[in-house]
Amino acid sequence: MNKKQSNHLSSYLAIAFVLTKYEGKVGLVPALEAAVTKFTTLLNELQEVRQIQEGRITGTALQKQKEEDEMIEATLCIAAGIYVFARERGDLELQQKVKISDSKLRKMGNSALLSRCTLIYNLAMELDSKALVPFGILPESLVGLKKEIDDFALLVGKPRSGIVARSAATQRLQQLFKEIGELLREEMDKLMLVLKGQEPAFYNEYKAARIIVDLRGPYEKEEAASDEE
Repeated sequence: MNKKQSNHLSSYLAIAFVLTKYEGKVGLVPALEAAVTKFTTLLNELQEVRQIQEGRITGTALQKQKEEDEMIEATLCIAAGIYVFARERGDLELQQKVKISDSKLRKMGNSALLSRCTLIYNLAMELDSKALVPFGILPESLVGLKKEIDDFALLVGKPRSGIVARSAATQRLQQLFKEIGELLREEMDKLMLVLKGQEPAFYNEYKAARIIVDLRGPYEKEEAASDEE
């Protein structure tokens, strides 16, 4: 949300406060009551969309790091066992395939890391499970590694999903500001004039709440012109 939008939101919240304060007076004009209901609905959605737009992915990022750490640890354990297993059998090719280190894995991107850990898992699954037991590779160890790989894979796409969601929220936010602005100018401002004579305090507080400070640009000038009518 930019400064211009923040200024408008501050005004909308002030208006909402006034409308709540004079809730009993709004019903004096049924058309105004309907407009206020629509205003409240749009404002609630605006605040929800704002939270999405400004949302952070810290929680997801921390969870992703946790899953990455657990997957790497499980992969290194399996790889170490297979390495010794291959060495005893003189299988140099298999040794090279499982020769990895913690630092190298952590330097990889998400896709490369997933591929490497999955390769280690697949190599282990192709070997004789009974022959691997003396090297510390138990069936449950492989089940555990597969779970860690799956858990990490599920989280890899979440930050990007968050970016997409925030992008959509930004577009919706712009539309909501437009809809609320039009509702205020074309309906509520004019209907409030009906109450000006009989409810001056309500009218004056509403007009005061409608003032938007630090405005710049054509849109704000249109708002200001509306206030002066």
